[in-house]
Amino acid sequence: MFLSTAVFGCDFEQVSFSDALPMGRMGQCEQTADGRYQLTLEPENTSINPSPWYHFGVTSNQSDSIPVTLAVNGYLPRYLPKYSSDGIHWQSLPFDTADNKVMFDVPGVAGKMVYVAGQHPIGNQDYIEWQKALARTHNELEFIVLGKSKQGKDIHAFTRHQADNNEWLVVLGRQHPPEITGAQALLDFSEEILQESPLSHRFFNRFNVLWIPNINPDGVAAGNWRHTSEDQDLNRDWNKFTQVESRLVKEKLKAITDKGGKIVFSVDFHSTYYDVFYTMPEGYELAPKNLTSSWLKDLQDYTNGIFKVTIKPGSNPDNGVYKQFIADTYKVPAITYEVGDNTPREKVRYIATAAAKTLMTSMLSYAPEEYHYVE
Repeated sequence: MFLSTAVFGCDFEQVSFSDALPMGRMGQCEQTADGRYQLTLEPENTSINPSPWYHFGVTSNQSDSIPVTLAVNGYLPRYLPKYSSDGIHWQSLPFDTADNKVMFDVPGVAGKMVYVAGQHPIGNQDYIEWQKALARTHNELEFIVLGKSKQGKDIHAFTRHQADNNEWLVVLGRQHPPEITGAQALLDFSEEILQESPLSHRFFNRFNVLWIPNINPDGVAAGNWRHTSEDQDLNRDWNKFTQVESRLVKEKLKAITDKGGKIVFSVDFHSTYYDVFYTMPEGYELAPKNLTSSWLKDLQDYTNGIFKVTIKPGSNPDNGVYKQFIADTYKVPAITYEVGDNTPREKVRYIATAAAKTLMTSMLSYAPEEYHYVE
């Protein structure tokens, strides 16, 4: 039996494993008595969700399939296995479960690495390339760096704004690194808002937008499930601000309001087991009072028969959740947009596009005086 706790990989007689990849993570590895290769994943935060991220490469000197078992120390893995032969095109792997483990066979390609992950990875470089592509087609965008992460990585942001506009929508993403379907939704949502149309023209004649698509680049690079490089959950830090990443966003929002800008709405993208929108409760002192419910009703009407809008209101003043911070600081609506782990890619795109269109319409339906602000 071979047992390794190596960070970057482990080698067997015919097979090698490596997590020296963007978002790489695979935990301990061993070959069990039945000839399977078992990877034991370590959760970061069992009190919230015990299932960690995984992304690794497998290289074999034969073309036989490679039997792999994922174990999470008594917990079931959350993310179902997918594989790719080129790191670009991904497909699901058939799998089975037993004793809180997931078993699957990875197609072998002699001498060539095959990639396995819980989701199609979207790494830090992917955001940089996305922003470069936006810059080529949208010269009205301003690209900025909010500052450095704890490990010195740039935290990128970009805006579309006009000097005469003082109302700001804030779009935030990637507090939790492996929440890939939420990351995909943010890209689709943003591209729809930026799409040239009569609606977007009217929207940008009144509103500015600040995008921070990847707030946790350290966690993304390390393949963390929820945490920053300091083992902290960013979406529990918006009251204490112990992390440089959350402080940088807070400082940017303050810089906007110090210059007379008004934060009017914010959307924070995540993934969970199913599609759901976490909102502030009805009756919470926010203005406009019914903006969130109006938007989600419009989204339900738009997607009727294809998508059911599920809403879960909640207020947790002491938990340090981002939407709570926005609501309590600026007295305006904020929402956590959660996408199901296994929501099909085309459905993610369809819902995000519909959400962008209906949000723009809903925000425009309220006059500026209907937004009340904390001065």
